[in-house]
Amino acid sequence: MTILTSFHAGGAHTWSWLWKLIFTAVTLSSGFKGGEVTPLFFIGAALGNTLAAFLGGPTDLFAAAGFVAVFAGATNTPLACTIMAIELFGGEFTVYFAVACLVAYFSSGHSGIYLSQRIGTPKAGVLDHESQASLRLVRAARSEFLEELLGSANGPINGKGERRMSHRHRVVSKEIGQLRIYLSQGERRPGKGLRGLFQRPLYRELIDLAKTEGIPNATSHLTYYGYSNHGKAQSDGVEAPNPNLNICVELVDQRVRLEHFCRKHADVLGHHVIVYKHLEHWELHAHQLDVSEATAEVFHLDSPDTLSSPPENEEEST
Repeated sequence: MTILTSFHAGGAHTWSWLWKLIFTAVTLSSGFKGGEVTPLFFIGAALGNTLAAFLGGPTDLFAAAGFVAVFAGATNTPLACTIMAIELFGGEFTVYFAVACLVAYFSSGHSGIYLSQRIGTPKAGVLDHESQASLRLVRAARSEFLEELLGSANGPINGKGERRMSHRHRVVSKEIGQLRIYLSQGERRPGKGLRGLFQRPLYRELIDLAKTEGIPNATSHLTYYGYSNHGKAQSDGVEAPNPNLNICVELVDQRVRLEHFCRKHADVLGHHVIVYKHLEHWELHAHQLDVSEATAEVFHLDSPDTLSSPPENEEEST
């Protein structure tokens, strides 16, 4: 029983596609990793063979549609798989191949075999993740949601027969600041002679300076389309990065330390857009507490040192 035999009537067992799926999952779960293409092709072709026998359709067409549709759903590439079907099986049944690939694509949700893929346009109406989130991030968030859902549904029971809180922590907040510096990806610190040609990108220098001065958090955020200072809107290049596209360097620390950083490096930051924002740094402290025993005193609501109320107005300065 092979992929080729699945294109003929009786060439695949009714449940061969399911056994292949189970054995592949067991193999991957055991730590063995092989190719992902051939198992998907076999599962799709064998499933198509089974559906053809059940629905009374042409075996070769159903096997071909399953061949490309399963791969399209697993890789989130319906257009590429439709073109592949035309190359392999001809263009006579292009509409059927396209419909099968699109149905598989939308049915697979935000999952796939390539976890580094990023979501450009969500398949569903609303996505609870930032744009360009990777499938790896979505899968991790989905796992956390299921854990919280099961934890809240199966929370422990206390001695009185009452259900207790599944989360035994309290949140303690501290005031902190966020500084955002907007500049171009290709911008460099001015230099004299040949030295100026080999200067590192300015956003890398800023992050290294922040590290040297002990700022705990410093990151750079790439953008795909945007502009700054009323300039021309720029988009990222297809083959090479666009050096004129904006990049955001984000520093998080106490306001005093961020002000000191700006004053010290004013010669570099003077003409850039700089935005400061008040934030709250949350820390989780272990706290054993039943719902029936919770009081304002226990949660330290009267103590401004341990739990700060959120500011009424978010302050920003440029």
